Order: sequence, then C-alpha cells, then structure tokens
Amino acid sequence: MNILKKNHTKCLTRLSLNNYGWGKNTPLRWSNFGKWGLQITMRSLLIVLLISLPSLVFGKDIVGTGWVLYEDDGHKTIVLFEKDGTLTFQNMISPSGNEGDVYSREIDTWTINGDVVVLSFTNGFQLFSLTINNRGDSMTGTSINQKGEVRKVKGRLIE
Repeated sequence: MNILKKNHTKCLTRLSLNNYGWGKNTPLRWSNFGKWGLQITMRSLLIVLLISLPSLVFGKDIVGTGWVLYEDDGHKTIVLFEKDGTLTFQNMISPSGNEGDVYSREIDTWTINGDVVVLSFTNGFQLFSLTINNRGDSMTGTSINQKGEVRKVKGRLIE
C-alpha cells in the first residue's frame, strides 16, 4: 500500500487507502471516518477536558503569590510561586543552615492540581504536598526528603 504519492504537497488528498474502501484520490475528511472518527474526536476532547478542567475550575491561581511555610521541625521559609513553574525562596529559620540565602533555580519547581500544590526542592530532594483551603489563604500538608524524614507543614499567604 503506497501511503504517500510523490507529490507531497497534496498528501492529505493523495492517500491511497484502497484497502479501506476509498478510491485512489479520496480526500481525507472527518466524515470519511464515520462513527470511528467521531469516537476519536470525542475521546480526544474528553482527555483534554479531564486534564485541563481540574486546574481551570478547581485550581487556585497562586502564580506570583508569596507564602510563609512553617515546618514542625522549626524551618520557616518564604516561597514565591513564579509564572514558569519555578520557586524563589528564602530560608528565614533553618536549623540545618543557609538562613537568609535566597534561591531561584530551575531545580526548585511547583505544580498545582485542583487545591493540591506540590513543591519540589533541589530536583526532588525534598517534596511538599500541600492543600490550599477554600479561602485560598492557607495551606497544610506534609513534606518528605530523600532520607525519609516526614514533617508537617503549614503555610499562610503573604498579603
């Protein structure tokens, strides 16, 4: 079966699909697919909606906002959610050191799905899973690092 003829500029109308009951120069149209084409179209639309709907309808817009995160081991961090999905943060209180340092790196990222925010610091060395409340002014959840240390975390929006 010759899929494309030598004239590539008209490849959509020059498909040879004789094995499927179409003539040699039958134009490729959605109507030619009948029920099968409609199923593909509906399935594609459903997939797109399922992926994007949670963030469109339920997602909180946290881009450009600043938050103070309090971990139960004493860490206090200011986090800014950048438009490109990265984080800028400053360790205000850090029992492990680096107090006052400001970081803005591609290896520190965030995502949101509905009201759940996931923060990843240093390529996943430490992960946070936080749920934003209905008012959008506080978060609660946990963090875990690669050593397996789990901490409770609370955050509040900087206004």
